[in-house]
Amino acid sequence: MHQSVFNLNKNVGKIDNISQREVLLLGGSGSVGRQAFELCIENHLKIKTIISGKNALETIKQGIESKPEYIVMSDKTSADIVIKALKEHKIETKVLYGEDAQKEVISYGYNISITAVPGLQGLDLTFEAIKHSDLVAFANKETIIYAGELMIEYAKLYKTIIIPIDSEHNAIFQILDGMAQKSFKKIILTASGGPFLNKTSEEIRCASVSDVLNHPTWKMGNKITVDSATLFNKALEVIEASYLFGASLDQIDVVIHPESVVHGMIQMNDASLLMHASAPDMKLPIAYALSWPNQSIFHKSLDLTEIGKLTFIKPDYDKFPMFRLAIDAAKDGHISRIIMNYANEIAVNMFLENKIKFFQIYEVVEFALHNLVQKRFKEDNILKAVHNICDDVKNIIIKKFNIT
Repeated sequence: MHQSVFNLNKNVGKIDNISQREVLLLGGSGSVGRQAFELCIENHLKIKTIISGKNALETIKQGIESKPEYIVMSDKTSADIVIKALKEHKIETKVLYGEDAQKEVISYGYNISITAVPGLQGLDLTFEAIKHSDLVAFANKETIIYAGELMIEYAKLYKTIIIPIDSEHNAIFQILDGMAQKSFKKIILTASGGPFLNKTSEEIRCASVSDVLNHPTWKMGNKITVDSATLFNKALEVIEASYLFGASLDQIDVVIHPESVVHGMIQMNDASLLMHASAPDMKLPIAYALSWPNQSIFHKSLDLTEIGKLTFIKPDYDKFPMFRLAIDAAKDGHISRIIMNYANEIAVNMFLENKIKFFQIYEVVEFALHNLVQKRFKEDNILKAVHNICDDVKNIIIKKFNIT
């Protein structure tokens, strides 16, 4: 089994003082980025740089409030809008745009980088952040799916602390972080069940985009909300947990927990369970990472008497076949894992754009897995090889499904 990211988190001396921490927000205008921004403002953490997409209005609000040294937009049009607005407010933030500018400002160095750019787009940026940050708090699970082995190498080489801010992995991290001996029998991740927990297979098959995006518990970005509805996201979390905590895929179980207050459990060698419970609020794991190894800067109480009961149900993988498809691909090897994940990225975007039906997400991913020749990596540069494989995935899906 590969070395775990968790066991590499040894060097804490560089980030002892919370008030002096300089923060990079990668994906500042997204759901996780906005919540991280709010926590930084509330707790007087210095936001040195915001890297955003094309959401100029949200970025302008953040720029006016935090006055960062740098803002980087994805394109010139949105950058020009931000430049004009900040100039009107006499704010001297340097506004740039494009991939080269993103990598340049990341290289300036940070105490903490919050990486919340989803999918393949966030892969290279997360690795750049690992090279130039004391601590990386990441919500981009694709970094591990595409290149988990390399992430461990980078964390070790650059002595960078890695903390997950998905609620489930952060829960497991918190349980293990408080234990003298990091030994366990199983990891158990919880899943809310999404919007289709009590729906029939036929109802799921006919689901519209609005049906899928109506998550009962969490307010998340569109892509991760779709993945939650298919249970694909939970399969990615199982794969991610294996790298984070040094467990085999067979050591990680999933249970449906509709109340979404128990986020993760550890089964010890004596079969006892340690659980982590908290209010279903993404700010808690983000705050934990921002303040680690000190006490969290976010306090939202959980009253179990108000909830009344906690429910745990076995997942129905026949009703949600994407889970098994993803796990089987991960067991098949690194290249299958890349194909599976990027095919899903494409399929989810196709669904959100009403180009395919919900049930066809599975068909797209299965097609890609069965129709791409499984070859060894042709290059020593793993990140470049990942991009090349993803290009192949995109090309065969476009050809098969007539997507423009």
